[in-house]
Amino acid sequence: MKEKNNQTLHKTKPGRPRIINRRRERQILRAFVSLRKEEGTFSSKRLMNFAGLSHLGVSDRTVRRVLNRNGYFYLQARKKGLMSAKDLKRRVTFARNIKANYSRNLFTSGVAFYLDGTSFVHKINPLDQARAPKTRVWRRKSEGLQSDCLSKGSKVGSGGKSVKLIVAISYGKGVIGCIPYEKMDGTFFSNFIDDNFSSFYKLAGKKNTKLFVQDGDPSQNSAKAKTAMGRVNAQLLAIPPRSPDLNPIENLFKLVRDRLRRDALEIKISHEKYHEFSYRVIQTFKSVPSAVIDKVIASMPKRIDDIITRKGHRLKY
Repeated sequence: MKEKNNQTLHKTKPGRPRIINRRRERQILRAFVSLRKEEGTFSSKRLMNFAGLSHLGVSDRTVRRVLNRNGYFYLQARKKGLMSAKDLKRRVTFARNIKANYSRNLFTSGVAFYLDGTSFVHKINPLDQARAPKTRVWRRKSEGLQSDCLSKGSKVGSGGKSVKLIVAISYGKGVIGCIPYEKMDGTFFSNFIDDNFSSFYKLAGKKNTKLFVQDGDPSQNSAKAKTAMGRVNAQLLAIPPRSPDLNPIENLFKLVRDRLRRDALEIKISHEKYHEFSYRVIQTFKSVPSAVIDKVIASMPKRIDDIITRKGHRLKY
């Protein structure tokens, strides 16, 4: 009787064998961890391809069930840069100072140019990345503030080599500078000022001002950089920390990102080398119409009013 019971316990379960067995599930989870570090967001199809299991023809639902079973859920990506009460106060003070001491045409004719650095991560398959969801990520509920569970900003993001650029825009002139760089530090940026600011002022064509806007990046505001600003008589209109909505160039970065994503979808770019991607990014910047940039810059007085009305809280941009 005992021997018969043992045979019953070891009997194979009836029905079709599972497509995703334990070994394949481990493959999926290893691929999942790697993809989350390398690409951030990805589709279930991309996950199966990366795991080497695309030949199985597994449905999205099956992939979701595997991830759910292991504690991963499709949750909202967390944002960085939460503002403190001190940040809000600084923003209101800045806005009130602008209203009290400058005319409403400050941003269109009083500021010569707007400057910032940005980067775009190269993906071998832009089409697949463009199809991937952007506002949600696969993560455990306890992982909300880990680096690979955050919404990616312009200078962050997982993946391959980045195309790093310093971009300058001016009202009435559009993009006046789009210059690649490798590493940002105080020495590099001080040399960048010496080499480029004079031409930026000339291209901007605003003879009565040396005012320019950039964010609070430590390298761009280092002692070496400030010394270089003095050499070219540049005057910085410093914006408060964590205030990308006060530099209209951030709107340009979003427009370019959206355009790159649309191009990948429309042209169906399924494979792209780094140098091809770099060229496409720079050409996309150069192709943005001046009228579009002018409209963004002209919105700044309203933004200043809205910051005061909203008591310093961040605006959509």
